[in-house]
Parts: sequence; structure tokens; C-alpha cells
Amino acid sequence: MKSDISLIVGVVVLFATIALNRFFTERNYGSLAQEDKLKLTDAFSRHRSFATYVPIGIMLAVIAIGYMNPPSFFIAFPIGVVLVLLVSFAVQVAICRRLTELSLPVEYVARHKVQSTLVQIGNVVALSMFAYGIFVGFG
Repeated sequence: MKSDISLIVGVVVLFATIALNRFFTERNYGSLAQEDKLKLTDAFSRHRSFATYVPIGIMLAVIAIGYMNPPSFFIAFPIGVVLVLLVSFAVQVAICRRLTELSLPVEYVARHKVQSTLVQIGNVVALSMFAYGIFVGFG
């Protein structure tokens, strides 16, 4: 597969993953009682911050490495992708553990676990396509 096709596939899969995640999240969230919604909002602010800022920091480090030493970018980018996926996985595990501690409805937690698994698969596919495209394009 050519690098440009790989990057396009990665973008399409990433956008589809984001859209489906938002759709399922809103649908699942709407099934909760108001007090359960408040529990969720209070319980996950740290998780949301960690899941946002750490991957941004990782990819900024990858960009800095690529800027300072362009030939190393094609190695740093796949490593950055793996680190972002590991952070994403760790956050999802922490979220699933926290959900069971909050005494939320079993159906909500079960749907969240399925949704989380699908999102992780989408992220792996999208970021793998990005990494492959960068590796082939720059390597």
C-alpha cells in the first residue's frame, strides 16, 4: 500500500471512530438518571485531562524530535503512536474500573465496555495506518 493511501485510510478510520464514539457515548449517557450523570461528571475530570494532555505531549515530543533530527522522525513517529495507544488503553482500563466503583447501572457499564473496545480497535487501525504511511513515506 502506498503511503498516501495509508494516511487517507487512517484519517477516514479515525474520523469514523470519533463520530461513532460520540454517537454511542451520547446514546448511552442519555439512558442514565440525573444523579448518575452527576457521578460521571465528577468522577472523570482527571481521566479526561490525562487522556487529552499526555498524548498531545507525546506527539509534540515526536514533532520536536523530527524537527531537530529529521531522519529520526520515521522511527520516532511509530514509537509515539505506540505510546499514545498505551496511554489510551491505560485510561480505558482505569475508566472501566472506576465505572464499576460508581454503582452505575450494569447495562450502562456493559455498553461502555463494548464501546471502549470498538474505539480502541478503531484507534489501533487509524494510528497504525498513520504510522505505516509515515514510515513508508519518510523511511
